[in-house]
Amino acid sequence: MKKLATLCFLSSASLILTIILFKLIYTHFGINFGGRNTTILSSNEPFLQLYLNYKNCVALISLLFTPEYIISILPIAIISASLLFINFFSSKEKWKLFVIATAILLIILCIPAINLILENPWWTSRTFGAYPFLFYALLIAPVNFKEILVKISTSIMLLFSLSFMTAYASTLNANDKFLMTLSNQISSKIGDTTDIKLIFNGTMPSSPARDYLEYKYPLIKKIVPSYMDNGWYWGTAYLKFNGVLNSNYFISGSERDEQIKNICSFNLISKETYFNILKKDDYAIIDFNKIECSGQE
Repeated sequence: MKKLATLCFLSSASLILTIILFKLIYTHFGINFGGRNTTILSSNEPFLQLYLNYKNCVALISLLFTPEYIISILPIAIISASLLFINFFSSKEKWKLFVIATAILLIILCIPAINLILENPWWTSRTFGAYPFLFYALLIAPVNFKEILVKISTSIMLLFSLSFMTAYASTLNANDKFLMTLSNQISSKIGDTTDIKLIFNGTMPSSPARDYLEYKYPLIKKIVPSYMDNGWYWGTAYLKFNGVLNSNYFISGSERDEQIKNICSFNLISKETYFNILKKDDYAIIDFNKIECSGQE
């Protein structure tokens, strides 16, 4: 009990110290979190915002629970839950079972973590950062159970994980090839990019290979990014990294909004399968929305 109390104290102290240091760092350096550092208390309707955050959290996590995944975790989940239930009535040290059950609940709460109370949370794959620890908690319960059953149950779970990792790697590969195809098309049509201020309007489409893998594993949609996505920095960064874009400009905020607003005043340079390229002065727009403007041909 003394060791457990010490561990709880050290964990709590570490968390508090981390929060204080984080607060000092981002305040000192003036880091911009795009509104993701304000809580629901800043909202006009905090309870409504909390409910919306909860719905978004459930929608994201539900992407993981495909029939194959449910089958893969069902054996170990049944064993763990059954043993916790049985031991609750037979064990003389019920507090240990209470600690295990509490740990599982706390880990579940840690999956959405602070996103639940942020005014403008960003629901990405990082949301699952605490999720793997849930299995450590599940594996605590069957320590005295039939070893062979635990091994089989764990192996079934790992088999799904391996197949998912293979699909994830294949999606990254397909996504990268498709990105390079789009990059080469942009490079061949846009010309000298030394002083170009490049803007993406809309989101790049996905390749057929990625569409198929997303159908099989819906979670892939959240963990494999579409880099060329409106005002997201990484679209421009990807082109620079691959030598397509020489410019050091990154256009965002009101400057980007103003150019998108006046897109019909741009000259149409090229119509590609997935996007149009438009230029005006030192600006170029890659228009995935393929907006039709009168007078542009």
